[in-house]
Amino acid sequence: MLGLGVNITKPSCVVSDTTWANPLSFGSDLILWYRKGATNFIKVGGGTPAAGDEIQQWTDLSGNGNNALGTVGYYPKLDDGGDESLWLNNAIDYLNFTTITFSGEFAIYMKLEVTDVLNVDIILSDSATSDEFFRLKTDKIRGKLDGAAMDWDPPVAYDPLAVDTFYQLGIERGGETFASDLVNIFIEGLNTSIYDTSSAYGTTANNSSSFTLNEIGGGNFTGRIKEMFIVDRGLTVPERVAVDNYLTSV
Repeated sequence: MLGLGVNITKPSCVVSDTTWANPLSFGSDLILWYRKGATNFIKVGGGTPAAGDEIQQWTDLSGNGNNALGTVGYYPKLDDGGDESLWLNNAIDYLNFTTITFSGEFAIYMKLEVTDVLNVDIILSDSATSDEFFRLKTDKIRGKLDGAAMDWDPPVAYDPLAVDTFYQLGIERGGETFASDLVNIFIEGLNTSIYDTSSAYGTTANNSSSFTLNEIGGGNFTGRIKEMFIVDRGLTVPERVAVDNYLTSV
């Protein structure tokens, strides 16, 4: 099966889904969509933020009202570099959104950069009884669904992951060409190698456990996020190509 034990190049023969324009093209399968741009944020105290202002809300563009909200003392900021992305400028900044629990397929795509990839939680559940997250580490991407750990090695071209560099990160369970319980990581459109915690390559990342998440950052994350969207299913191959092209332009 694709993605097990080898780094896979982008399939040049695969045609992009030309009907796919942006995350709204997923229709009712789209759960939430956050995008850079000052007008997509609300600053603390209300109104459109300027560079460096603390962020109270990142507005959901899906139409579902799943806005990501800040907490006093832990507010991220609007990027001060002119990019108008979400800037988590210390290791404790975070935003919360309405809790989502997946029992089946899902897709999470982001465009982000980090200033440290030692042990960085990018999306997670904040429940004290939950051990569910996706995390960037120096030499791997680690995920836990219902406490079960899985590790992925970045594609050769991006190993190790560089700091202060924007990457397109995709996390999917299921989707076209994959078993419905297989979890895959995509970086810059490339599928990754899967290995277990003893670094034995070829271990499959099959996990059908429920997966709950409701938080962006909050786990040593320092960096910026330009875009994030979550879909209630895995993607088709043409959709993956279209998403890769779209995030490249963000």
